[in-house]
Amino acid sequence: MAQVTIYLPAGVLAAARKRAREENRSLSAWVGTLIREAAAAEWPGSLVDLLHHGSGDIVVPDDPPATVSAARTMEGETVAKVCMKENRVKEILDYLNDAHVRCTYEAVGEVIGVPKQSVGGYLGEKCKEASWVVRADTGEPTGYTDAEKHPRLKEREHIIRSGAELERCMRDYMAQRSACDPG
Repeated sequence: MAQVTIYLPAGVLAAARKRAREENRSLSAWVGTLIREAAAAEWPGSLVDLLHHGSGDIVVPDDPPATVSAARTMEGETVAKVCMKENRVKEILDYLNDAHVRCTYEAVGEVIGVPKQSVGGYLGEKCKEASWVVRADTGEPTGYTDAEKHPRLKEREHIIRSGAELERCMRDYMAQRSACDPG
């Protein structure tokens, strides 16, 4: 049997795991069934357009799954835009964890185009990897226990406070890594 790796927003993955458990199936078997069924049918043109171009009219049902992504689509964002923001947050968290630097909720919000109060919803579960995103006034992540914070959270005093600074730091960091990578 062949293996496939897919990347999903955290909320979509949680919903898929829940559905698989409800049906007493492994996640792999549950997803396999969906793919077999989808492969047997022709995909709607609107879905193909959305996946290829990030545009199209995908209608959110009256009773969408209770995932963060689905909730955001109900607020007027397309699935493609939500996925792009979630992927951008993953890139930001990867950078913050690699560089061991904190940044504010406001800086992340400026980069992904949401208010600072909405950033927590994009970070997913409280965990060490997401604890680098902090309040500007305290330098601490909101609502995290000590066990949920990265142990090296305060090794640097500097906190990135704007979206422009965050984007510049990420760009400089990636350029530096690329210059050192012979491959």
